[in-house]
Amino acid sequence: MPAFLAPLLHLVFLAPLLVLTLASPFNPPAATPLQTPVQSLSPAPVQVEVFAAGLGTVTDFTFAPDGRLFFTDSNRKAIGVLDGEGALLERIRIPGLSGRDSQVLGLALDPDFVDNGTLYVHYLESDGWTNRVVRFHHLNGQTSNAATLLDLPLPEDPANPGQPCTDHNGGHITIGPDGSLFVPMGDNCRQNLAQDLTVAQGKVLRISRATGAGLPGNPFYDKDSPNDSRIWAWGVRNPFGSTIDPETGALWLSENGPGCGDEINLVEKGGNYAWPVSSPSYTECVDPGPSYMAPAWWWDVTIAPTGLIAYDGYAIPAWQDSLLTCDWNTGYLRVLRLDAARTGILSEGVIDLAPGACKLDLEAGPDGALYVNDMTTIYRLRAHTLCLPLIFHAGGD
Repeated sequence: MPAFLAPLLHLVFLAPLLVLTLASPFNPPAATPLQTPVQSLSPAPVQVEVFAAGLGTVTDFTFAPDGRLFFTDSNRKAIGVLDGEGALLERIRIPGLSGRDSQVLGLALDPDFVDNGTLYVHYLESDGWTNRVVRFHHLNGQTSNAATLLDLPLPEDPANPGQPCTDHNGGHITIGPDGSLFVPMGDNCRQNLAQDLTVAQGKVLRISRATGAGLPGNPFYDKDSPNDSRIWAWGVRNPFGSTIDPETGALWLSENGPGCGDEINLVEKGGNYAWPVSSPSYTECVDPGPSYMAPAWWWDVTIAPTGLIAYDGYAIPAWQDSLLTCDWNTGYLRVLRLDAARTGILSEGVIDLAPGACKLDLEAGPDGALYVNDMTTIYRLRAHTLCLPLIFHAGGD
């Protein structure tokens, strides 16, 4: 297993790579659907082709308005750039990233990227062990104006006194409809921090793209309060994927539990997502009660959900009006059908993309196709026909 992977997802990125514990049944609120483990799969009802290979360890990628694809290259501590045909154009060094064991976790482009060339990168710096979000400009091959928006030293690992815990660092960052920057942060092995409103660990942060400060409208935006004004939502353990629904502006989040509790959450202002109240033991999940937010979807087996999008591409019509997420454990694509209000999930379809895989991220491209990646390769998915046969697993009440 590459050294890069160990801190990403505590459940999954432990050696050996695919040795996982089946989750105990979760006793959810009555309105939460019950998932059924998939017993067999059919080949993907799409054309799967290699778009670009040999890219390093790619944890996140996104498209610029001009069709270029920007991706994290954690091996080289850089951002790679591909053209519309998958050819490498350049690699951009990430300012301030120096540690040999550092890991690049997330990437976002500014809404005015075409004009200002501004990128936002979330990474774990191993020189001093700090979670950091940086902003910098890259225009005409030149990088400038680097600034640190978020700098969170890792807390001590409770299992190794005097040592930082490098697990549960969060992952992808997302720009909201109002231009704010959403940063999901894990609990760094200190589960009690997720319910502590004075710290950023175990939270979804909403910060200014200009300064990194908390924003007016945040639920704890009060200069006289000890609570962290950057907090938007709390009670999360190890979030990785985040996305904005382009139709509603809602924020969705993929969350990784311990031996249970892999979830998709609709993130609401001030919402408490119940970690660690919902898991009194490593393999036990319980209904934490009405004071906490119930997941929109959860799994009763450990899948380790990673990248997440609300698919709005036109090349695969059958997957529109759905959230799509990657399954690290198997490489399957999970298709989660949204309800009419786009606030709940009705059913799940599971797609085997072999010989491709959906491991860490996925995006709709400017051509409408879906792009997914395993560790080093990005694949392009297009429909064979306009009608895709999908078997959905219906949720129950």
